[in-house]
Amino acid sequence: MSGDEREGEVAMLTALIDILTELRDDSLYGQVQFLLAVGVVVVGPMIATFRYTRHRAKRRYQKGIQRIKELEDERAANEETIAALRADRKQGEARCETLLSEAPEGVLERIEREERDGNLDPAIAIARDYIGRNRTALHRAYRLLTDAAIIEASEDGAAGYANALLHARGGLAVAPEDEDLRDLAEELEQAAADPDHPVPHDAPHDAPGSPTTASPTQGPSDAATRAERRAARAALPADLDALQRCFSRAYRTGHWRLMRRFAEHGLRLARRVEGGETRKVLIWCHNLADAERLDGHPDRAFDLLEPETKPWEAVFGPDDAVSFRFRHSIASCLRRIGSVGEALEFARALLPDRERVQGTDHPDTLATRHLIATCLRDIGSAGEALSASRALLPDRERIKGEDHPETLTTRYLIATCLRDIGSAGEALSASRALLPD
Repeated sequence: MSGDEREGEVAMLTALIDILTELRDDSLYGQVQFLLAVGVVVVGPMIATFRYTRHRAKRRYQKGIQRIKELEDERAANEETIAALRADRKQGEARCETLLSEAPEGVLERIEREERDGNLDPAIAIARDYIGRNRTALHRAYRLLTDAAIIEASEDGAAGYANALLHARGGLAVAPEDEDLRDLAEELEQAAADPDHPVPHDAPHDAPGSPTTASPTQGPSDAATRAERRAARAALPADLDALQRCFSRAYRTGHWRLMRRFAEHGLRLARRVEGGETRKVLIWCHNLADAERLDGHPDRAFDLLEPETKPWEAVFGPDDAVSFRFRHSIASCLRRIGSVGEALEFARALLPDRERVQGTDHPDTLATRHLIATCLRDIGSAGEALSASRALLPDRERIKGEDHPETLTTRYLIATCLRDIGSAGEALSASRALLPD
């Protein structure tokens, strides 16, 4: 009940008392009549007012009880939320402790603690667990460091290859199943043992399969010069000429994976410097295609040489030696990916152009003749292949020499053609004559 309502009721009761006091002096009849009138006019409304006030108080009481229950329910829900948050905080703290213990610093601290306590087996278990959980990241990091060190070898020579070898061995330690990295490590080991790496600066600048007309540049002669060259990499991260020399050396020594690394980096740099499909960019496309083809990926090599996407003929001209090399490489890739008929057509169209421009005795012309003979054998025309290879052999012996690998390859082709046409005896004799060489 509010204060105003209470004051109203008190005023009414006071007025009633005053009226009853005045009635004492009235007659009995008059008092009865007044009481009857009061019952109708005054008491009735007072009773109604009392009932209404009581009803409102009862409703306020019920609402208060309901509100108390709601507050209790809300408190219970809040207590559950607080308990859940406390549990989450405990889990978070436990997770943070786990992460800290698994971080490199935490792992190192745990290993050192176990070693100090003489617990070698637990220390080894911690190391194995760490490597196992981070194998992919460690392997990727070592591969990147290996490739970076290979590029640095264009300046540092054998020392750079030795550094790359260390990273490659680290990658193999965490991922011994990486056969490509294993083969690369073998090439790096051979290169690191060779004090002549990179190629001497007076050596021929181009090599079969790596066309370029750029002239060689003088390389760094001392540590100070090498430091200046490294500082200059802020504008040009590596010297394309030095990369070309290393690429050519890797080609001559049969290090296909080193070729691929140098070619990939050379192509990235050429595109960054030249911007667009320029002469240098296309030459490095061809270099990379050669590396991919020799490393057993003719499909990737063909994509790099595809005439529909690489405007090599428009850039070099139809009779340029580089254009001829692109055409020869495309034919070779077509043969290796199984399109032998198309490869034979490509090579036959190329041969007269090479004979006209480069001459019949040019080594590249002889290479195209050998490719034609090989394609003929692949399509089942062993007789034609035998005739073509027999005609090629004296020219290769005269130009390249009897012990040159390309001459020996032609002799081997002759032996296989003899076997294919059923002359097993002649094939055996030819193979036996080839074996000592």
